Amino acid sequence: MMARLLSWPTDVHPLITKWGTTICATLGASILLAYLARRNRLTSCRATIQDDPLVAKHTKWHYVRGKELRVVFMEHKLGRELPLIVFIHGMGAQLGQWSEQVAHFSHISNVLAVDLVGHGKSEKVTAEEAYTIESITKDLVELLDIYKYKADSFILVCHSYGCNIATYLYPQFEDMIKAIVFLCPKATPTLSDLEKLKTFIATPTPLIDLLRYLDRRGGVYSRSVNRLVGQSASMELRKRQLEWNRQHSTFIAKRVFKGAKWASSDVYATIKCPVLLIGGEEDLVCPVKENLELIHTWLPSSANVAEPFVIPNAAHQAMLEQPDVVNAIIYNWLMECNFAKMNLSYQLQLKNPSKSKWSLKNYAKWQKVAPVAEIPVRTSLFRPMKTMKQDDAVHTPKEFMRRHPDIGLIVDISREAPPYAPEAFEGSTCRYQKLATTSKIPPTREEVARFNDIVAEFWRENPDRHVGVHCHYGFNRTGFMICSYLIERTGATVAQALQYFAEARPPGIRHIHFKDELYMRHAAHGMRSPNKNGKATGKCFS
Repeated sequence: MMARLLSWPTDVHPLITKWGTTICATLGASILLAYLARRNRLTSCRATIQDDPLVAKHTKWHYVRGKELRVVFMEHKLGRELPLIVFIHGMGAQLGQWSEQVAHFSHISNVLAVDLVGHGKSEKVTAEEAYTIESITKDLVELLDIYKYKADSFILVCHSYGCNIATYLYPQFEDMIKAIVFLCPKATPTLSDLEKLKTFIATPTPLIDLLRYLDRRGGVYSRSVNRLVGQSASMELRKRQLEWNRQHSTFIAKRVFKGAKWASSDVYATIKCPVLLIGGEEDLVCPVKENLELIHTWLPSSANVAEPFVIPNAAHQAMLEQPDVVNAIIYNWLMECNFAKMNLSYQLQLKNPSKSKWSLKNYAKWQKVAPVAEIPVRTSLFRPMKTMKQDDAVHTPKEFMRRHPDIGLIVDISREAPPYAPEAFEGSTCRYQKLATTSKIPPTREEVARFNDIVAEFWRENPDRHVGVHCHYGFNRTGFMICSYLIERTGATVAQALQYFAEARPPGIRHIHFKDELYMRHAAHGMRSPNKNGKATGKCFS
């Protein structure tokens, strides 16, 4: 990706100047042998890269302009009614770095990700002209010509140098590209950057290979990895990043750099579709101020340009470091851009527009669901549960009270009248409270506030009693309400709240748009980012 390559000359240039001759003279024979073995491995047609199972399952191959490219394509059941979300990686990257986004957005739309020529598992050709931005753009044009019959429009989601590629691709499909997401974009390099790139290209490849090897000393905590991921990056991500760094060929990197071009402000000014910019606060490769904020000022005021988002605890690999936050930002922005058919609530209602919740199939499904969580949600006394049914042999009010004397309040958040008799709780040690919410849609802020007040008031009077909460099955709306309480009243993070709920009510919240809404509501803070008028604006996620 752009990260490793663009920052690489910055770090190795002093080494090349000071020690290059000595290293080459002392280790010449060893370097040459290692280099020949390495080049033979790295310039093979297919790199040995461990794929995410979903990526591996949906991998396809296309012969494009004389070379074989690997893609991942997942077609949604609504087909052409939905856009095709196209993921474009940057220099030295691969489609595997979009695995979290591919999994997330395949639930609501068609998705396509590609290994650009020389990257990931796509063919590594030797011709320099194959790596110019013009040639890479032509590859994508031919590829999208294959898939444009699968969708009514395109949405581009691009990372790093992939954002520049998108600006070249946009004029080719201006009528079909309806939205663009720029993630950690790179603006025009400085003269100093360009000089370092020239040095990188001119330096003998065996020497660069050796210096890259030295740069990886320290393994998952080496400069090679720390340059791309933030301090809080998981060990799993660090291991993946180290392996990606090892596997990317200097031979290919030089060709990509030599054929690179960065879009000017005039090019960005021609973009007419809605644009979203996302950056990582700790990004050392494409720092927010010099890149994301600058590009924001270049975009035309006539376009629907969202305020930029900057994500704390994330660096250049923001989509892997904070995937849930990135996914939530993109999903909610797309909803604001009126991609109504991508709304998961709409799709779920479309699936069963008039089907009774107590049809034979749904009743059988309800019976299989555990009636009440055996343990409270961690850090609380919430007991998520499914709705009771008056004629059921097991889960009726009478049997419920016998089995769960520790539960002192039932909060029924289902929309319909309950399929059991709430009056059964009158005169008992368990209260019943109705708070109607709509199925398939995350509860509103007002509904959550009312829920929080009801529960908090109950616990002030009954600090040791448990609270049962149910919608129909007790996963999505129930989980949303409980997680909202944990976040707003106990200080849990979104990730912690989701984890605690899933532990008590596995597998936890099932609908991705419910999770996205939690991140959008509870992770947003003001960002000091100048807009086109010089005023502080934007949003920051934690």
